[in-house]
Amino acid sequence: MTSMIRIRTAFAGLLAIGLLSVSARADLLTITVQEGAGAVQTFTDTGSLTGAGLVAGSLSVTTANYSITFLGGAANQNGGSSVVNSSTTTITEFSSNAGLLKITVTASGFTGPSASTVVTSSIGGSVTHDFGHNDSVSFTSAVNGTNLAAQTFTNMSAGSYNNTITPTVSSLPSTYSMAETIQVQLHTVGDSVNYSSSTQLTQTSTPEPSTMAIAGLGALGMIGYGLRRRKAKGA
Repeated sequence: MTSMIRIRTAFAGLLAIGLLSVSARADLLTITVQEGAGAVQTFTDTGSLTGAGLVAGSLSVTTANYSITFLGGAANQNGGSSVVNSSTTTITEFSSNAGLLKITVTASGFTGPSASTVVTSSIGGSVTHDFGHNDSVSFTSAVNGTNLAAQTFTNMSAGSYNNTITPTVSSLPSTYSMAETIQVQLHTVGDSVNYSSSTQLTQTSTPEPSTMAIAGLGALGMIGYGLRRRKAKGA
């Protein structure tokens, strides 16, 4: 009887430890491209988020007035870190009267504890044009559909640009998505901008309530086993 209690208690403890160490994953990466009210072009990748993660990259895309090369995105989750990023993408205006170009990179299926988290939202790149063009780039990171503060660069001078912000997300559901939105407006044929960006969410180590409850049951089992042993020795 004592050995069976011991086995049950050990199993409960192993189950709690196993649930605490379950790896997280996402299952879908989507890239969309749209100029103004034009057609939306969509590219996807599916698979496990762990290991190499999800990758859709080195795409060449053309809209009515823009050529886009090396378009790509990636997503990965490892331990307490969830990441979505965009590759070094180059956008060039080849025809006049270009509209606002919108590119989104979205990964869904991230999992993790419901806890306060810090997001590192970064973008950088360079601009090439004749002096005086009012070109602009806007970058927004989003977690579970909630946009964080936008980073906007307007009336950009030729040369490089970069910026990073670190907002906080107060809570997360058990499954969530992450996204990046890049909006580019060029005004003259031959103007060009490139960018690379990253959105990284760093989770706390606080386990989910259900996992804590199971771990608590395992601990109670160990306490009960110790009390029974002490009582048996006293008898």
